[in-house]
Parts: sequence; structure tokens; C-alpha cells
Amino acid sequence: KYISQSLVDLGELNIVEAEQAVANLSNHCTKMFAGYTEVFEHPERDMSKQVVHLKAMEDEADLMMHDITEYLVRCTSKEVSPHLSERITGLLRMTAELEECSDAIYRLIKIAERRYNKGRQFSEEQLSTIRELTALISDFLSFCENRILGQISPAETQQAEDIREQIKSLTKSSNKA
Repeated sequence: KYISQSLVDLGELNIVEAEQAVANLSNHCTKMFAGYTEVFEHPERDMSKQVVHLKAMEDEADLMMHDITEYLVRCTSKEVSPHLSERITGLLRMTAELEECSDAIYRLIKIAERRYNKGRQFSEEQLSTIRELTALISDFLSFCENRILGQISPAETQQAEDIREQIKSLTKSSNKA
């Protein structure tokens, strides 16, 4: 559904199709994140319809990830060069990272929804943690968008891993609060 062409015997074309699909997933996550930001920054407004739409976007991100992953795995069933194999591995990892990001955004949407539904006020510390988490997700989405079509160096891979670990850590600590 999210990848338009059926698999052909031209590895490079398969990768171009996959890169476009990953770019679409990244764009989808960025739109979802922008929607979350709008909902969170306006707790006084009833944004129930937008929240429902954002939740559906997370489900769609799951489907996109599944389609992309399945397609890339099928690409590896063909004989590919070492360069193409590395590129496929990178795209698989980026797809998984973006889907994980959509999960984190979904958790933030749930927080914003509870904030509205229960009229909850967050402490300054809680708001600071949420804003820090929001900034990290934004950084990670920008990182992904800027590197979808290129190779990622070991230093950049480590940078992405560091951001991801910070997101996980803040998510765990905010879940306890």
C-alpha cells in the first residue's frame, strides 16, 4: 500500500522506491509531531477531533513501517552488492527508528489528551520534562529527514543512538511521574 512498485530485478530501483517510502514515513511523523505540538500547547481548546486523527496517524505509521520493512526484506532476497546491502540495512534501521518515534509521539498525545480531559495542570518540572522530550523528538526527526538519502557515518549513528537513549530515558521517567 505504501510502496507503489512491485519488486523488480533492478536493485537500485528498489532502493529508490524504498528511500521514497522512508522519506514519506519521516514526513508523516513530522506532521504527527506538529499536530501533537499544537494540541499540547492549547490545553484550553477541545481538540478531540485532532487527537483522534493523530492517533490514526500512529496506526498508519505502524502500517507504513510494516510495508517498508517487508519490501526491504524482499529486496535482500535478491542478489545485491555490498553497498546495496549496507543501504538496505540503514533504511531498515531508520524505518524502525521512525516508527519508535511515532510511538513516543503517540505517548505524548495521550498525555496531552489526559491533560485536557481531566483538566490537569502540570508542575513546572513536569512541563520541563515534556518540553525536553519534545525537543529531543524534534531533533531526532530533523536528524532522520536530513539523512534519509545519504550514508550515515559511525559518528552520526552514535549521535542518533544518543538521542534515542535520551528519549527512552525521559519517557521512562515521565511515565513514573
